[in-house]
Amino acid sequence: MSTFFSVIMPVFNRPQYLEKAIDSALKQTYRGFELIIVDDGSDDQETKLILENHRASPHIRVLSQENKGPGAAINYGAPQAKGEYICRLDSDDLLFPQSLETVSTYIEKSPNVDYFYSSRCTIDEGDRFVRTFNSIKFDRNKLLRRNIAKHFICWKKQSFLEVGGFDESICYGEDYDLALRMAEEFEFRNIDEVLYKVRRGSHKDRISSLFDQKERSIIVEKIQRRARQRIHWS
Repeated sequence: MSTFFSVIMPVFNRPQYLEKAIDSALKQTYRGFELIIVDDGSDDQETKLILENHRASPHIRVLSQENKGPGAAINYGAPQAKGEYICRLDSDDLLFPQSLETVSTYIEKSPNVDYFYSSRCTIDEGDRFVRTFNSIKFDRNKLLRRNIAKHFICWKKQSFLEVGGFDESICYGEDYDLALRMAEEFEFRNIDEVLYKVRRGSHKDRISSLFDQKERSIIVEKIQRRARQRIHWS
C-alpha cells in the first residue's frame, strides 16, 4: 500500500514567498499527499488573498487559528491530517519535485522508522543556491550535542502525536526539543538526498535575530539540560 503524506505549512504573512512554497508542494512527482496550510493569524491582505485563492485547490486544505507561532500551527494541523506521515514545509522554503517520492522509498525500506530527515541546501532571497548541508547518520549522542535532525523532516503522525507535538512554550529551538523528545522512544533515519531548500535572509532569520548568539546558546543549553534530565542513553 502506498504511503499517504500530509505536508503541513504554517503561514504567518510572507506573501513574497508563499506562492512559490505552495507551488513546490503541488509539483511533487509523488501524488499521494495533501497540503495542509495553517494560517497562523496572518494580518497581511496579500497573504489572505493567496490563501483564499487556494481554498478550492486539489490537494490543499486551508485551516486557520489565532497567531500562536509555527509550532502551535503544526500542532493544530497534525490531528486533522489524513496521512500516516506528516512533513513540515515552512512558507518561505521550497521542496524539490522528487522530495516526497524519495521519502516514500526510504519508508518502504525502513517502515519501523518514525522520524526521517534529509540533506538540504540553502538559497537566498532570489532563489539562488548558496550551499549544501549533507545529512548526518543518526546518533542519539550527537543529537544531544546539536540538532542534526533538520529539514526535510517527516514524522509518523501517531508518534508525533504521542509525544505531544511541539512544546508551544518554546519560542526558539522548538524543533530541536521535539527531536530530542522523539529520540527517547522512536527510531530515526537520515536521508542522503538533498530534498529541501532553506531560504536565508527571510522573516525566519529575522525572528531568530531577536535573540543574539549568546541568548540562542542559552536557550539551546536549556533544551539540552532538560533532555539530559529525562534520558538515559548508552
